[in-house]
Amino acid sequence: DKSGKTFKGPNDLARYKNGVYFTASGPWDVKAAPQGGVYYLSSNGHIFAVSRKNLHYPNGIAITSDRKHLVVAEHLKNRILKYEISGDQSLRKESVFIDLSTLPGRYSPTPIDLGPDGLFVDKDGDLYIAQHGGGRILKYSKKGEYIRSYPWPSQWTSNVFVSEENLIVTAVDKYSAPYHGNLSTLKLSR
Repeated sequence: DKSGKTFKGPNDLARYKNGVYFTASGPWDVKAAPQGGVYYLSSNGHIFAVSRKNLHYPNGIAITSDRKHLVVAEHLKNRILKYEISGDQSLRKESVFIDLSTLPGRYSPTPIDLGPDGLFVDKDGDLYIAQHGGGRILKYSKKGEYIRSYPWPSQWTSNVFVSEENLIVTAVDKYSAPYHGNLSTLKLSR
């Protein structure tokens, strides 16, 4: 940052205008004090914090299709936060957009494994969530309503991308070092 300190766990980014929003997750420890935050790197190289600095492991990040909001996966709280983007790229009006703790289905063996990881917003505004530890990709409407889930062979999905015809997912095969993984696709029916 500006003071020369390193970021704790830089994780994901989303391009916006002439810069990028990015998450710095903090420690991967459910018992640690939340230390993560969201930052904006402008085209002139200035970095500034745009969220409170006590998010509990902010992970995936995406811009909504109307370009007016930023959604952030707060992994260790098992939820998706939503912010309004201001004209100066600062964030306002934090709200819990989706609470994944109420979603039934597959669960991981330990609580720290289960949470939202990578995010993707498609052209229709639907949000796709790689549910790390849950072995699935979740799909929500732009209003935050659950649409469906796509079961995945790996329990530890990490990122998701949607093309015109395919769901493309990265995942870890075995959750131990050296964390071998895969990239796989699923044909979408429209």
